[in-house]
Amino acid sequence: YKSTANAISADAVDTFTYIRSNMRRRDETLLLEKLAYKDFLTGGFNRTAYERDVQNYLDTQKSFRLILLDLNELKHIYDTYGHSQGDEAIRLVFNAMKTGFVQGKNYRIGGDEFAVLIEDVDATRFKDCLDNFQSILNETTKDFLYPILVAVGSDVYHYGDWDNYSRFYHHVDQKMYLHKKKIKNTKK
Repeated sequence: YKSTANAISADAVDTFTYIRSNMRRRDETLLLEKLAYKDFLTGGFNRTAYERDVQNYLDTQKSFRLILLDLNELKHIYDTYGHSQGDEAIRLVFNAMKTGFVQGKNYRIGGDEFAVLIEDVDATRFKDCLDNFQSILNETTKDFLYPILVAVGSDVYHYGDWDNYSRFYHHVDQKMYLHKKKIKNTKK
């Protein structure tokens, strides 16, 4: 009877050890997946998450709005005021995006480059969100050492209207750069 009880006890320990080991691996995998999609400076989504989510839209043939944003003169902020102020400028822009474009997913896709993906393609609601973003950005950066100016480009992707996503992205990127140029010319 003791050997049967010991065998059952050993099986229970082995089962418990196996389950605990699998749970640890699952938790580690979930953590690594979460970290793979996180931008550590802003706490938001990164470029990898952006690419995953765009691919999901393309695979499901859903229409969506792409908004590209670029923080102007970040290098000047870094060089003049230091990295802590440059990093703070990035965080301020991202936080204004999260609040202004609350119905979208917000990403930091490069040093001073950001993107928002929104399923709602209505132009009026986009304009309202953009105005809200700009208002929030102006309010939260009014005491910043340097004016925070953000160039924005946007358009709606409809499946079948573009032969590939790269061309659409370039189109939106060009809209953003035209806005960036306009901002620079206004400052002169």
